[in-house]
Amino acid sequence: MNRASLLQSESKNPQLQLIFKSCYARVLDFRRKFIEAAQRYNELSYSTLITEEEQIKALLNAMVCTILASAGQQRGRMLATLFKDERCRNCPAFKVL
Repeated sequence: MNRASLLQSESKNPQLQLIFKSCYARVLDFRRKFIEAAQRYNELSYSTLITEEEQIKALLNAMVCTILASAGQQRGRMLATLFKDERCRNCPAFKVL
């Protein structure tokens, strides 16, 4: 991912950049870096290049990662951000937030 990030910044293809961001979010998630993954998933949920269904899935992933993150200031900010997001109100995990 580190090597790809160096090349990704040079790319002008928005579709390729979106694929990189998605993969990077998943890698952070798998490495248990939940707050960073939640931030990346949240960024993806605002992308207009993906379908609405994929945006909702990214938002759900952001919610799950935020809930799994260790307590701290960043987690509190991310929880507040997601709690204020109107799209989260329809998600089944909203009550946990």
